[in-house]
Amino acid sequence: MRALTASAAVDAGKGAALTVVLSLLVSFVPVISVLLIPLLPLPASYVTAKWGARTGFVLTLAASVLSWLFAGPMSGVFTLMLTGGLGVVLGMGLRRNWGISRLLWASTVAAGLGLAAWLGLSWFLSGLTPAQLATIAETSFQTVSGMYAGAGVDQAAIEESLAATRRLVALLPYLMPGIIMSLGLVLGVVAVALAAVILPRLGRVLPVPEGMSLRCLRLHWVTPYGFILGLVLIMAGSWVGDAGRWLWLAGINLTLVFVTVFFVQGVALTQWLVEVRARSAGQRAGMYALALVGQFLFLLLTWVGLLDIWLDFRMRYSRRRPQVSDGESVGSKRDGDEEETEWK
Repeated sequence: MRALTASAAVDAGKGAALTVVLSLLVSFVPVISVLLIPLLPLPASYVTAKWGARTGFVLTLAASVLSWLFAGPMSGVFTLMLTGGLGVVLGMGLRRNWGISRLLWASTVAAGLGLAAWLGLSWFLSGLTPAQLATIAETSFQTVSGMYAGAGVDQAAIEESLAATRRLVALLPYLMPGIIMSLGLVLGVVAVALAAVILPRLGRVLPVPEGMSLRCLRLHWVTPYGFILGLVLIMAGSWVGDAGRWLWLAGINLTLVFVTVFFVQGVALTQWLVEVRARSAGQRAGMYALALVGQFLFLLLTWVGLLDIWLDFRMRYSRRRPQVSDGESVGSKRDGDEEETEWK
């Protein structure tokens, strides 16, 4: 195997150092740790896109070992899974000039598998058994129950709430596939969006592919059928009864994933609308806030995203439809010039 060049080794070292700093902030600064997690794979993405996967894996190994030494095994494993998975995959997608849809799906799978592996290894390293976890959960329930009782809440209401919470906690292990893939989708989308904003500012050595913007995302027209399949499985499981419990659980997991997918599509449509209609920073902030805040608007934006896959609102409310190369993205032109769009 050919050795790394001096320039590649220098970039890998700088990227590893930055990754370790981000990993330590994620581990020890809880207030902003959630916001910093999507930044963690970006150094590996940059180095991988510039020098290839081998250099990206060298960066990942160095950063993971240092994070393990400085912040413990949980931090080291998290850095390994997220940087070596999402970071390298995103970098290879940029290096090979993937379209936005393919890049998001690959990043979602990489992030989801990385989160699943981290949870599994963390559970193994902790040494906790399911019985011990159940005991910890029950202790927490009793503590919360005592707090509410001390505050004067009716005991019957407390017991009813505890019963519902216990049922939900008992169901969570069966919903973990859908939850993990949904979290992976959100993490992948945010990482790709940050890469589109940050990486071009690092120099001309890494041009971000044209059309790599969330506003260009329009998923394939068959995507809603995954959501429909989930609903069919839920109904079939409910009709069969206890024997159809696994059908019901499979349907719930599929529905969780595709609801998140359509929400992302709705956010993409919102970003396009903001760029077309908003004339000031205040208008942009207000439109994003209306789109993202509140459970009702979350569901509304999800259904808008689902309908956009079939109806293509951007085509219908633009002066003319942009040319696309692979049927996956809308809103980019071959010559790199921004196409004029306006509301009819």
